[in-house]
Amino acid sequence: MSWDQDIANRLRAAGVPTIECDGWQTRGSSSFTPRGSVNHHTAGPSSGATPSLSTCIHGRPDLSGPLCNVMQSREPDGNDIAYVVAAGRANHAGEGGWHGLSGNSSVYGLEIEHTGTSPISEGRQRRAAQIHAAMFGGDVSYVCQHYEWTSRKIDLAEGCNGDTFRAYVSDAMGGYRPPEPEDEFLTTAQYNDIVNRLATIQSMQGDAIVVCNESGAWYAVNGVWARLIPSGTDTVIDGLTATGHGDLLLAKGNPTVPAGVTRAWLQSHFVLDGPDCNVQGGPTRG
Repeated sequence: MSWDQDIANRLRAAGVPTIECDGWQTRGSSSFTPRGSVNHHTAGPSSGATPSLSTCIHGRPDLSGPLCNVMQSREPDGNDIAYVVAAGRANHAGEGGWHGLSGNSSVYGLEIEHTGTSPISEGRQRRAAQIHAAMFGGDVSYVCQHYEWTSRKIDLAEGCNGDTFRAYVSDAMGGYRPPEPEDEFLTTAQYNDIVNRLATIQSMQGDAIVVCNESGAWYAVNGVWARLIPSGTDTVIDGLTATGHGDLLLAKGNPTVPAGVTRAWLQSHFVLDGPDCNVQGGPTRG
């Protein structure tokens, strides 16, 4: 097969929110003939949507990247995103095997952003099953947990049964999609808090970007610490350059929540990326 450069297309066709990491199409060895897939957890930090993404891409001091083909984020609303990391062989399964498969060249790898020390919900497992169904798409008996591949590992932990998970993958192949998380409208206080935090970032860094959505609401983010990504694409857009604090004050002075703005809407339309974009309840990445 060499590089599998259709992974992102298949994920989107299956209804999985997808972001393509730069360079994924030629990342990983082209010596790659996957006939199954392995489920993992990152064992990373307990907070944040994608704290382990850089490690999955670049690896660790003791293990070079990529460490998976796809990484599943940990979203506040449960609507996890698939980050496509590598089209080629990744260093994830290691020694061991499953149903005659052996070696990293024989299996796709999914890393789920999860500590591994607390139960993982059915909803997140269902999203992982969607990813395996789209990424691998073959006989579900060749989908396994890392602990089934080798006794050296415990992932996916905790509370993930291999047979139950394979049933979830089978469901996904049959068209099952996890229910959409319930939407939650922002309160005026929450909306103003987001705007104020973004204004603080702008005042510290100086170069703001302002984008006006279809309902007339303004959102301002810093050009260094944040970027805007349209829903359903991986294209970074620059937007319109603000002319100082005037545009931000327009946003700060909005006394009510713009019509139709919910947390889910905000998360689906904009990705705020960077260490200073930690907005409680907002669309945070990092």
